[in-house]
Amino acid sequence: MIALSPDEKKVVSGTGHDMKLWDIDIGKVIAKWTGRRDKVMPVCWSRDGRRVVSGSFDGTARQWDVENGQETSAIKPRQKFEGHIDTVNTIIHLPDGQRMMTRSFDGSLRVWNLKSGKQIGDEWRDGDSIMSTIALSPDGKKVVSGSENGGVMLWDVDIGKVVKKLTGHTIAVGSVCWSRDGRRVLSGSKNGTAREWEVENGETNLGPIETGHTCMHAIVYSPDMTMFATTGYHQLRGLDKYEDSVKIWDTKTGELVAILKGHTDMVYYGCLAWTPDGKKHLSPGHSINQSGNGVQRRGSRSHC
Repeated sequence: MIALSPDEKKVVSGTGHDMKLWDIDIGKVIAKWTGRRDKVMPVCWSRDGRRVVSGSFDGTARQWDVENGQETSAIKPRQKFEGHIDTVNTIIHLPDGQRMMTRSFDGSLRVWNLKSGKQIGDEWRDGDSIMSTIALSPDGKKVVSGSENGGVMLWDVDIGKVVKKLTGHTIAVGSVCWSRDGRRVLSGSKNGTAREWEVENGETNLGPIETGHTCMHAIVYSPDMTMFATTGYHQLRGLDKYEDSVKIWDTKTGELVAILKGHTDMVYYGCLAWTPDGKKHLSPGHSINQSGNGVQRRGSRSHC
């Protein structure tokens, strides 16, 4: 998993038992923390860029002080958050800087006090369905979730309740993303279809778009919201082999603009980011790829 720092100059990644800090300009690791017993899943920066929270397979989340350029195997967490009974796979910092939200494979969302490490209020659940992805609105007041039953829900952060349901997907939704103005939401389903929704009326604005991914792993708007990117795998014709790619789409027409290739292994679920200038993408598999050149335009020769 990866997360872009607030100053947009660094990326922290969590793979296996390690956490790494990368300098975007030079594309190199500038700090590495090893020696953890549990595997790292998501990582998330604090808003001031001084700390990182990581989630793990053991159901806990941990908060770490970040010291740029220092490599150590003895780093200790500043705070530990315990309560989930399965892997913590999403972390979101809330705008007040005092709280964060976690999502787990146990099907629940939980809100935490960052200073005390204690849970705030009851856990959130989408009925009998497991939430598979979440994203915080730009104003920090709402959360959109995607569920295993295909539901897309809008939650009020303060009351922890569903305030709107967006219906259209028929199977699990694996990725969601807000537009920068908070008026639209993208959702990607595990059957490879994508939709764009108008938040105010809950109607589908674009889609369903057949992306060609056998299973979609992530969906995200470009910084100027004129495009969006998807990533996922598809099976190569006549072969028992799979290939991951990043595809770029026009948000007005829903048409395919470009295909970015280069990964030789699976791109992790929910891991896809644009750089602030919109010229590059970060898409981590077992290594982090920066895609900017080598674009395969639609209609050119395919290797599939």
